[in-house]
Amino acid sequence: MSPLLKVALVGVGQRGLEHVESLSQLQAEEELQLAALVDPFEDNLTPEKIQKRAPSYVQGSTRLFDNVDQMIESVKPDAIWFVIPPNQHNGEIERSASRGIAIFAEKPQTLFYNEALAMAKAINHSGVPSIVGFQMRYEPWYIALREHLTGQHVASILMVDVGAVEGHG
Repeated sequence: MSPLLKVALVGVGQRGLEHVESLSQLQAEEELQLAALVDPFEDNLTPEKIQKRAPSYVQGSTRLFDNVDQMIESVKPDAIWFVIPPNQHNGEIERSASRGIAIFAEKPQTLFYNEALAMAKAINHSGVPSIVGFQMRYEPWYIALREHLTGQHVASILMVDVGAVEGHG
């Protein structure tokens, strides 16, 4: 049997905890190893806080870090889930790509075109697999809307959300 994919997650906040839950379920099914969690805020890494939003999470061998580069050097993950606010990126995606690590980035990765270009250049140069997530498609309101519109003839839809980026700040 081949070794499990070693995954790390960076950003254990609101959206990150949703990913921790999914990754923990996959780990329980022996589909991957949740090797590390990274967050600069120590309180975000307590098992009690994590398990409130990710009940499947078990600390086990998952290592905790407050620094992405230290985690990469120590854990050497196969893939990293980046679930940090777009204004908090500081070259982590580029450095990960240059080390050959596959990348999942929760959208939006950045609010700035030049940063997006730098990320794309690093990913293209390294040839690592990468994807940008759009998790809203699994939100209950989004599912209900999609089901409601199935089979309908829709000429135009306008959605306005007045608030901070992704509705939280």
